[in-house]
Amino acid sequence: MDNNTDTNRAAGPALVTLQVEGMSCTGCEHRIGNTLRRVEGVRGAAADHTTGRVLVRVRPGVEPEALAAKIAAAGYTVTDTETRTDTGTGEDPR
Repeated sequence: MDNNTDTNRAAGPALVTLQVEGMSCTGCEHRIGNTLRRVEGVRGAAADHTTGRVLVRVRPGVEPEALAAKIAAAGYTVTDTETRTDTGTGEDPR
């Protein structure tokens, strides 16, 4: 489930991409986004039910596993994660 590298975790802010099953509407997007934005260290989160992708901008120290656990507690299934250094360009989670 986890494609993370220690290099990406040790760097500054990160952008975490999670592949999530079970989202079927914009309500699901809002539920996941709101759930993740309540996690300490999360700077922004955006979900897309059409692709099943959730993008989360996090501060150093936030583990993808913790994000996946919050999503699971909300009733969804995380099938994959990827973490990369947040360069401030490209995709913009809210």
